[in-house]
Amino acid sequence: MGFSRRLGSQDLRRHTRFATAFEAKLLDGDKCTDVVIGDISAGGALIQGAGLRSIGAKVRLRAAGLDIEARVIWNHDGLCGICFAHALDPLAIVRDNMPYFRAQRSERGDVSLPPLTVDHSPFVGA
Repeated sequence: MGFSRRLGSQDLRRHTRFATAFEAKLLDGDKCTDVVIGDISAGGALIQGAGLRSIGAKVRLRAAGLDIEARVIWNHDGLCGICFAHALDPLAIVRDNMPYFRAQRSERGDVSLPPLTVDHSPFVGA
């Protein structure tokens, strides 16, 4: 099962999802896992990675322009769905993380994005 699997007409999600594939960090306490965000919406994301957390776990998702608390909603076969603690602008996150958009910002002379750093301190609210 991969990112391309969708529920089609049965997909009753509240927010529009945007397919993507960029790297992020999933933090749970002092555990930090490299993941790939397969799609993102204002309310959540599909992530892929090894050793993902169990359903109900509170986590923090970090990438360029993204640092948000979330809860694992489902987990199966190296994929999981997370629900964000608050709504965000998914297109801004995609622009900050996809190479094409990052290159466009650089060519226009936009302020460059800071490198992603990971704070390994315990998850707030865990």
